Amino acid sequence: MLKNMSGLYAANGINPGISVKFPSAFHFLPHLLDNPNSLKLAYLMSKNREGVSLVLGIPTVKREKYSYLMDTLQNLIDGLSSEEANDTIIVILIAETAMEYILQIAKEVEMKFPSQVESGLIEIIAPSSGYYPNFDKLRITLGDSSERVKWRSKQNLDYAFLMSYCQTKGTFYVQLEDDILAKPSYAAIMRKFAIEKTAKKDPWIVLDFCQLGFIGKLFKTAELPWLINFFQMFFNDKPVDWLLDYLITTKICNWEKNDNCKADKAKVWIHYKPSLFQHIGMHSSLKGKVQKLKDKQFGKVALFFPHNNPPAEVVSGIKHYKQYTLKRAYLGETFFWGLLPQPGDQLLFNLTPPVTLKRFYFRSGNAEHPTDKFYNTTVEVKPVQPIQNLNFSNVTQDGFIIVDSITLVPPVNTCDVSNDLTNEESGNGYIMVEYNLPGSQLQAPDKINEQNNDNDTLLPNSQDDVLLSELREKSRGECQGNSAAAARRYGVYSNRNTADRRLFLTIDRRLRETGTFQPQVGGNSGHPIMDATDEDILEIIEEVPGTSARVITKCSSRKFDSAGIASGSLNNSIGKISSLRLNVHSESDNWAILSEIHLQDDSRIR
Repeated sequence: MLKNMSGLYAANGINPGISVKFPSAFHFLPHLLDNPNSLKLAYLMSKNREGVSLVLGIPTVKREKYSYLMDTLQNLIDGLSSEEANDTIIVILIAETAMEYILQIAKEVEMKFPSQVESGLIEIIAPSSGYYPNFDKLRITLGDSSERVKWRSKQNLDYAFLMSYCQTKGTFYVQLEDDILAKPSYAAIMRKFAIEKTAKKDPWIVLDFCQLGFIGKLFKTAELPWLINFFQMFFNDKPVDWLLDYLITTKICNWEKNDNCKADKAKVWIHYKPSLFQHIGMHSSLKGKVQKLKDKQFGKVALFFPHNNPPAEVVSGIKHYKQYTLKRAYLGETFFWGLLPQPGDQLLFNLTPPVTLKRFYFRSGNAEHPTDKFYNTTVEVKPVQPIQNLNFSNVTQDGFIIVDSITLVPPVNTCDVSNDLTNEESGNGYIMVEYNLPGSQLQAPDKINEQNNDNDTLLPNSQDDVLLSELREKSRGECQGNSAAAARRYGVYSNRNTADRRLFLTIDRRLRETGTFQPQVGGNSGHPIMDATDEDILEIIEEVPGTSARVITKCSSRKFDSAGIASGSLNNSIGKISSLRLNVHSESDNWAILSEIHLQDDSRIR
């Protein structure tokens, strides 16, 4: 053939060894070339788990009002069986560049879900600051405001980054958000549905488990590169859910037969009903945007939990919203929804007649309004027996005993303990759903050794080392949000005048006097609590004279948002209770819910 070639250059052009260069992410995002670390992780918390069925991707950003991330994670984890948890990875993308904030969120996740982090169920990543372009130089598209263009463009890049990290982790990838509620067994349902569709060998692109936005969209990880590249190419042009629609339309539809496009897309974009996820966040990550959309396919979830409470007259110092009164909540007909709780507001339950209360349980917030909680609110009981005959130091001026609290602990460098009575502004609503007063295992203290007659050493009546061992475990487990309450709840007591006793009420006293507890790092007072040597973790060892038991509690010096629950038990030595109240100590510019109120007296074993 070469002999027949007439041109010299033509003959030399065969197999030149030169490859064609296809465009890459650097062509669509040229700013990545400005920083050699642009595609490197700035932060990684991982046990390198791989080969699972489901990878759940959750991007989270700093919100102006309230972060729903912990509520979302708790809900997702609660919906997994142990077997499902071993076959799932939850990857959290902290889509911020301020390392201080990244570490704050990572630490909070690790502290609240230590076993899930240790097992590899939860991973946390954060991008390099060089990953993002100069958002001030973006083109204004779709007639949107500059702020909205920045917000949706960054969201596209966040999704692309998260998908890129997750694509080698498992078989299926599910896109979630940080402000959602999942139905029980959601993972098992998604896994089964995806496997069934794959086994039929019918082509599908996305399995949709939520009708809203980009929530609950399941993809094969092998097909994520299609999405990643598409998001990178058009990140400045359209919102992420529009881009998904355009991609599928481009792949599936015949423009000459446009009438069939919707039906053709439905074959590969398969909707599962009823929906498995609901959007719960009211405040969008876009500043000023209020998101009220709900997935009607999700169905209803329990918003309150009724109980058969003892007869009582209820008095609310907080104005209720519409039909959501405190009386109806106490009767188990609905939840209580109060407007703008203020310091000094009280919810009072006058028991008629007085009863010997065994247990109590109060739950604030509910599934649709998880942020509407009571913060810095104490649970207090008033015995019929004169207060001077009881050995309690945590007594109010009008004769109520503080038995527990729903607490928002103050910020960094304070120990996570209860009874922080500072006027912290929550900025969130409050919902009371159920009234379940199961009693705070608050045990009336008796002297453990009558011969010693030591008024400073008080323990529950007739308790032995076995119970104290249980106490130690329970107290350790609950200390992360409510150390002092946990100690009281399980019966460890000390009078306030015990300067050298390593007991929680020492901290409790400090909180009442100063509004904060600050460990004195490297102090020399000789007090094991006040001279804490670790700014981050404070380990409190309670040595109980007269026994071999010790109560060990570790508290973190960080801000802790409680679960909005107060519960416990009361010992018979307190006697009959005439009144119980919730006493608010913090101002709020929003509402609050009580979704559960349960008071259990000795005649009502449920």
